[in-house]
Amino acid sequence: MSVRTPLPTTHAACLCTLIAAASGQAQFLEPGSQALHEFIGVGGFGWAASELRDITGDGVMESMISAVNASGGTISLFNSATGDLLHEFKGTDFGVNGLGYALADAGFVDGDNIPDIVGGARSTGAVLIFSGSDYSLIHQVNQINPGEALGHAVAGVGDINNDGVDDVIAGAPLYDPPSGNNTGRVSVISGADGSILETVDGEDAGDQFGTAVSGVGDITGDGVCDFAVGAQNAGATAKGGVFVYNGATRELLFPRIDAESTGSNLGQFFVGPAGDANADGTPDVYAGDFGDSALGGSTGRCYVISGATGQVLFTRTGTTFLQGLGCGRLAGDINNDGHDDIVVGSYISRDAANNAGKIDVFSGADGSILRTVTNTVAGYQFGFDAVGIGDVNGDNLIDFLVAAGGQNRAFIVRGELYCLADVNQNGAAEPTDFNAWVAAFNAGDRKADQNRDESITPSDFTAWIDNYNTGCP
Repeated sequence: MSVRTPLPTTHAACLCTLIAAASGQAQFLEPGSQALHEFIGVGGFGWAASELRDITGDGVMESMISAVNASGGTISLFNSATGDLLHEFKGTDFGVNGLGYALADAGFVDGDNIPDIVGGARSTGAVLIFSGSDYSLIHQVNQINPGEALGHAVAGVGDINNDGVDDVIAGAPLYDPPSGNNTGRVSVISGADGSILETVDGEDAGDQFGTAVSGVGDITGDGVCDFAVGAQNAGATAKGGVFVYNGATRELLFPRIDAESTGSNLGQFFVGPAGDANADGTPDVYAGDFGDSALGGSTGRCYVISGATGQVLFTRTGTTFLQGLGCGRLAGDINNDGHDDIVVGSYISRDAANNAGKIDVFSGADGSILRTVTNTVAGYQFGFDAVGIGDVNGDNLIDFLVAAGGQNRAFIVRGELYCLADVNQNGAAEPTDFNAWVAAFNAGDRKADQNRDESITPSDFTAWIDNYNTGCP
């Protein structure tokens, strides 16, 4: 069994989360890679990260980061555009421990047309849904039996029962049905009243069904969001598996997707949307196995699974042992080729320093690497979690929310042109990009910074010519 490297413990006197946000250059290896905001906390801050649809009205997604060991667990909500802290939910205020073990956008639960927040408090065994407008508690759902670990994973799934209110799902991987201990269960929770609409149980004892859950979009075309579930010990060799369900009927859409032979715990924490990776019009599914041993212990592997067929479209592994690749999900279409891409953290990567971590953006079309951001500070574990959060700074490039759980940090990493010469972002380096470069230069737009020295000068024109002659990958 693979478990992510434990976060450093914090002295009890410091467990009240302290948050700071700063903009500027972080310790990244690649030219042009910069943090728009750096968030700093304590108590396991950076355990989990999630996007939240816009609640401030600025058209930009918000960012959520949890700290599982602070004040009964906390979920910190940030304005992604400014870096300001909007609110901190504390487990102690609601009588729970471990709040933020999982967190997600809950959808529109309380009827005010502002996205709400769902958090899991695994230690207590509870799921809490909070208002995105006034931060009040909408519903709290507690586990039925002690030790089920309800709240290990949570996700919004839209209006799954057609009552006009969005619903959520939650995993309880240590639930014990008649089939045996730790089989696991996923509960579908009504957004309207917090009741359990239905439950879906794992297959076999020890599977720990529900170690990850996620809405994945409408695969079946019936207007209802479908969902995926991870079971970290499922399969004949107990190396993990992924299940994809029809949201309307809760029926399994495909046979279980099993880990590769070198797998470890496929579906532990990381199952999520992959967007439309293969551009066939059907949403696809992401899954991670950060303990896969393809090139030695904790190499890590990620999977992109066809929503149309349930077949694996491609996998990617870490470049060496001790990379821990697999922490991620949907990035968005960063190279404008019509295929959604994925962002994946290798949280214990040693490429620049021991346990510094990195993220890679992989093409949804073929799995090739579109971008890498490598942290250079030992122990950061940058890439502990990662997700695309759209354009937060108005430069028409997709930015990323990345947790660095080893040092109680998280970053919003600035988007980057996939092809530097393609200034007008139409997917090719063409003569018309010269006019686009001139416009960017006159506007002070960083797309004109072709030599990536963080300044815009006439020398960037020569750099653009060089980039143009090199062409796009």
